[in-house]
Order: sequence, then C-alpha cells, then structure tokens
Amino acid sequence: MVFGRLPVRVPFHSALVEPMRAPWLQRHGQLAADTAAELWRVIREPFDFPAQLAGLDAQRPYVLVDVGPSATLANWIRHGAPRPHWRTFGILSPWGGDVARLQQVLDLAGAHACSTEAAAS
Repeated sequence: MVFGRLPVRVPFHSALVEPMRAPWLQRHGQLAADTAAELWRVIREPFDFPAQLAGLDAQRPYVLVDVGPSATLANWIRHGAPRPHWRTFGILSPWGGDVARLQQVLDLAGAHACSTEAAAS
C-alpha cells in the first residue's frame, strides 16, 4: 500500500476525530441542524479518493479546483492518479503563493467565460 503522511494536527476523516464532535457542534450551534450534521459527516467520514474521482470522471470535468488547506486532492490527481483530460489547481499551500494561484484560476475562468460568450454570438 502506498501512502504519504499529511502535515495535519487533527485526524480528519477518521474515527479519531470523534472526541471533537461535541465541541465542534457547540461552536457551530448557529447552523441549521441538518447543515451541522452534514458538515460533521464530511469532517468525520473517510474520504474515498478513488471513488470520488470515478464519479467525477463520469462527469468528465476539465478543471478541478482544490480549495482544501494543502491541495491534497489536486496533488494526488497530478501525481498518484493522473487524469490527462483534467486541469488541476490547488489554491492553498502551507508554503504561500495562494493569491497567485487563485488569480491563475480566476484568469482561466475569465478567459473561458469570454470564449463561451464569443461562441454564443
């Protein structure tokens, strides 16, 4: 099994995060109950990258923007499960440069919007 250690202090997406449930729900008590429950499920439940990628492949996305804290999904796609028909962008990084990466994606989105408008004319 190939694996890599993630530079995180909290064991998200695992049973090890369960002791944080009560404090988390208390801190986010202003959320609607179903919203809070769904967000906790995302925090607590394992995230199956291969299954998620298969679902996205069926939709044939061409651009994936990872807004997670360290672009784990974008990097995993680029290096561990390449999708040649995808463009992947990670925005946030512990090493900085976030604004430049965000601008790159915004520029791409703007260029796409302009080409879509021109094609419709």
